[in-house]
This record gives sequence, structure tokens and C-alpha cells, in this order.
Amino acid sequence: MAATATATDRPTSDRPRGGLAALCIAVTTSWGLLYYSLPVALAPIAADTGWSHTAITGAFSAGLIVSAVAGGIRVGRILDAHGPRHVMTGGAVLGVLALALVAWAPTLPMFFAAWLLAGIAQSAVLYPPAFAVITRWYGPHRVRPLTTLTLVAGLASTIFAPLTAWLIDQLGWRTGYLVLAGSLAALTLPLHALFLNRTWSDAPSAHPASDAVADIRSVTRTPRFITLQITLALATLAFFAVTINLIPLLLERDSLLGLPA
Repeated sequence: MAATATATDRPTSDRPRGGLAALCIAVTTSWGLLYYSLPVALAPIAADTGWSHTAITGAFSAGLIVSAVAGGIRVGRILDAHGPRHVMTGGAVLGVLALALVAWAPTLPMFFAAWLLAGIAQSAVLYPPAFAVITRWYGPHRVRPLTTLTLVAGLASTIFAPLTAWLIDQLGWRTGYLVLAGSLAALTLPLHALFLNRTWSDAPSAHPASDAVADIRSVTRTPRFITLQITLALATLAFFAVTINLIPLLLERDSLLGLPA
């Protein structure tokens, strides 16, 4: 994110009371509903629609690609220039619309469109923009709040995977996703709107100094940094692959053993 590269020595007067707690709740909810809901819903969606597991996970993967392309530097520059409230609130609105579209999608192309929209939302509400906000709030004291957010949001699957499974069992996956959309709206929109800065008190320059750009490039073009990026990308790919396929694999195992799902 662009904000994290320049915010370490800025004043922390922009930090609102209760902002970290609000951000922890909002980011945890966003991870739980925009990411961890699909692995739980994969088998019921496939059984109801006849779409293959490969096609359904392909829609989700396409959304992750959109999230990667839309996020990073682009979202960071907008966040630096205009503050986090509009970016993250707008992302939450898109997330609500995406989950509602998932629930409604009558065809596979519409299902793909829903997760592409979810990918845009993910780029504005998950870790990268939240880390940038915390860095801006806390400056050189950012390590502990960053760790807090990471640990709390790490519980997203523990909280929302069982909740999603229960909703689908009780209401079906389409109605369940509508409930999830309403939950995302109720939990994240007020927190983003009330606890995030509308603008920064000291807006950064739109054009960073040439020496700062040169410093960044001197790091990002080194073989060591490139190797680190490749390693992290492969590790993330493996993690996502396990996350998406674990529940369907366990269900298939139970089916082969004759155990109740």
C-alpha cells in the first residue's frame, strides 16, 4: 500500500478513539463473509445448481485476481489522497452488493460477476488498506496494533465458517447469503463511516520525492526482494488452495465412509 511507505513519522492526531477496535471488528467480518463463506457453501451450491466445483472455485479465484489487481498501490494512493472512510465504506457497500448478487445469481456467468465485484470489495476492506490506516494512526508505534488486528482477524474463519454452515443448513445457500449480505452491511458500514477519517489532517503530496521513489526501486528490484515476493506468492497460493478445498474434501471423505455430513 502507498500509505505504509510514507507514514511512519507522521503525527497520530488523526487516530479516533475506539478506531482500532472498530477496525478489528470490520476487517474480521469482511474476511469471514467475503472470503471464508465460499469454502463452506461450495458443496451446497454445486449440489443445488449443478455447477462443478471447479467452476465455482474458478469464480472465487477470478475475484481474488481482481482484488490483487485493484488493490495495492491503486487503493493506497486513493487512501492517501482522500482518507480511508470513503475507500473502506465504499468497499463495504460493494461487498454487500456482491453477496446479494451471489445469492440471486441464476446462471454461472452472473455468479462469476458477483465474485468479480467481491474482489473489488476485498481490495478495499481487507488487510492492506487496514494496515495502511493503522500505520497512519500510530506511526512508529504501529507494530502492536498491527499485530492485534492480524490476530483478531485471524479468527474470521473460526467465527464465520460455522455461522455460514448453520445458516445454509437452516435457510439454504441463497437465503443464507442474503443474511450474510445484511450482516456485512450491519456490522461494517457503521464502523467504517463512524470510526474512519474522512480526510487526513496532513494530506501527503500527490508526487513523492524522486529520492524516495529511487529508494523504493533500489529495494524492490533486488534479487533478495524478488525471491521473497515469489516465495510469499507460492505460500499464499498453497494456503488458499487448502482453504478452498479442505471442507469439500472432508465432506467427500465422510460420504465415502458412509458418515453423516
